[in-house]
Amino acid sequence: MKVRFITPYYGVKGQPLLTLPCLAAEFEPYCDVELCDQNVEEIDYSDADLVGISLLVYNAPLGYEIARRFRERGIPVVMGGSWPTVSPDLVAPYCDSVVVGEVEGLGERIISDLRQGQLRARYQNPCPPSLDQLRLPRVDLLKSERYFQLTGYPMELTRGCPNRCSFCVSKDIQPTFRKKPYWMIIRDLEARDSPILSLYDLNIGANKRYFKDVARIFAEFPIAAWQCETCIGYLDDIELLKLLERSRLNQVYVGIESITEAGLASVNKSFNPRHRYGEIIRKCHDHGIHIAAGFIVGLDGEDKSVFERSLEFFEEVKVEYTTPMYVTYLPGTPMHTKLKREGRIVTDNLEDYDGTHPIVRPSGMTLDELQEGVEWFVKEFYGLRSTLVRGLQRPNRRPKDLMGYYAFNRWFARMYKDVFTPNSDGVRPVDDREAFAAITQRRVDKRFHGFGVAESLVNVWNKVDRRLRPLQRLYQQVALPGTSMTKRHRVPAR
Repeated sequence: MKVRFITPYYGVKGQPLLTLPCLAAEFEPYCDVELCDQNVEEIDYSDADLVGISLLVYNAPLGYEIARRFRERGIPVVMGGSWPTVSPDLVAPYCDSVVVGEVEGLGERIISDLRQGQLRARYQNPCPPSLDQLRLPRVDLLKSERYFQLTGYPMELTRGCPNRCSFCVSKDIQPTFRKKPYWMIIRDLEARDSPILSLYDLNIGANKRYFKDVARIFAEFPIAAWQCETCIGYLDDIELLKLLERSRLNQVYVGIESITEAGLASVNKSFNPRHRYGEIIRKCHDHGIHIAAGFIVGLDGEDKSVFERSLEFFEEVKVEYTTPMYVTYLPGTPMHTKLKREGRIVTDNLEDYDGTHPIVRPSGMTLDELQEGVEWFVKEFYGLRSTLVRGLQRPNRRPKDLMGYYAFNRWFARMYKDVFTPNSDGVRPVDDREAFAAITQRRVDKRFHGFGVAESLVNVWNKVDRRLRPLQRLYQQVALPGTSMTKRHRVPAR
């Protein structure tokens, strides 16, 4: 029996996710598994006994069309992911079965029902599955040569998040915080095929003791660099930062979301230590760690001055990059229902729910002021002046780190220019989605190629790095006296 799992295009080419490898690990004991990531390959529409499609909200229409083509030929389709979990009743008409929540523990039952011709309309675990028995994700089944190598080997050590930010649906998908046992971390590390790691945990720092132990384990392995995501408040710990530096952590993505008290309160994130943002980020930089910041726009309690103030703040603390996103609540969630009743939801088109289109009419400015503010912020933040200002930070003390920083920022600059700003005819995404999408896709494909060139340049630098060590030390002595360029790459004894 053959099962094909598909991830429809979600707009980020070249970045491997763990969704497909985890699905393969769950189902491979019971059937033959094929993986298809439309972000790097064409959809395989050949025959299969079952097709599984993983959906976000904004790629759901594309997933529905893919499902239609299979179902027309009598091939059953099961859908899962964040969108089917949040709104299973809205997804059900487009497939034969819906998986709500996490899939681990359901694979055997689904295949057994399929063999008997009795596929159920809905599958759901009675409680979140333990991570103690998770099989090794089949990352080896992905077409790794088609992904950016600098994104690294994908890993997941924890699931869930104890926080309940109103815009986040993690509480619906992964309702409890759980962590893998230490032996499983070592197993996953030994299976990797890259010296670079990307952790896809929602909030690995939620258990600080575990986070520190992970850093200690990573320090014992030949890892060149790794990155993760957590809350900024958890990083206010010198012992933790020293361990992370030893483990060669090079970047943390933190949800800054807003620099205002009102903005944080509007999304139930007042626990963010906004008065200590700058101090915590400085400590991270002192330990060689880049900070990437999540930034939500259109929050209640904020006016159009927030864009200029946020730009000033991000430049002052020198974040590596930021991801400005419109505040978005998914259909079917309580906040979306409330705002819909108030007449503040401006679109019901699922394709617009990707964070790059305004969904909620803001309370402190007009919709035009919101869009113009985002366009201005992106242009200024990813402009050459700001990029140069933010690049002067300790994590960029080595030439190849500085090269990587500028390559990423130039790529982000071009990507956000295409996403947020009108085209030459003045068309905005929210005004004419189809026309803008056609133009944008051509640009993104071109930028995708450009990023590949930048990545190749960084890889070339890595190859000649050893021969240029004397030059690097000279650069370090001139640019950042008193620092050690090689210290982070020794593995000290525990």
